[in-house]
Amino acid sequence: GRYDLQISLHASDPLIHRLLTRTNYYEQIIGYIRTINALKKEKNAANLYINLIFIITSLNIENLPSFVDFAGKLGVNSVTCHYLTIFKPEHIKLSCFFMKETTNRMFDEAQRRAQKHNIQFFLPPRFGTGEAVKAAGSCRDPWDHLFVDALGNALPCCYAGEPIGNLHNSDFLSIWNNEEYKRLRHSFITGKPHSRCKDCFKSSPVNIDDIRSHITFRSNNKKEIFEILGMKDNS
Repeated sequence: GRYDLQISLHASDPLIHRLLTRTNYYEQIIGYIRTINALKKEKNAANLYINLIFIITSLNIENLPSFVDFAGKLGVNSVTCHYLTIFKPEHIKLSCFFMKETTNRMFDEAQRRAQKHNIQFFLPPRFGTGEAVKAAGSCRDPWDHLFVDALGNALPCCYAGEPIGNLHNSDFLSIWNNEEYKRLRHSFITGKPHSRCKDCFKSSPVNIDDIRSHITFRSNNKKEIFEILGMKDNS
């Protein structure tokens, strides 16, 4: 089978990486990637798939094309990009929701470079382009993933608000097959997004042009951010 190794990097510039992560591990991470790739070649481990994760923010969006060039030089298999989710008020200024044209332009250039380097490149929907409509209903998370936080809370995806169970109280299969999970899956099959998912761009990608899809669905955090933005929470 194939083994996937996902590595969060977020920049090809050490300074941007330090600003985003508040760490000084950039060179160490790059060293590890090169070592892994060397071992991969030495062992002829073609089934090891290296994927770099790039969280898109206002600080690093203009670095994305260079990041793809860097990924090509490192010899990784793919780059996967995700928009930043606003969890705290201080994250608002980091969201690319407020620099849509620049974001779309950087996506286009980065995609061209990915083709040049022959690496797979995965992007979220662009802003205001209509491509989102074509991808509607594409979320597979309720069938493919279960996320667990430090308190044992089980969440159907990394964007989810309320837990769907807790591993301290139930075993994995009991949560995976519980009634709430079944309702969630059924909502995608019928094309009627569950209330948990109504603002998410993964259930309805046209939501990418709604600021709500860029804000955490966790109720306490969301309420504070909505108040700062002068918005009402209709959930």
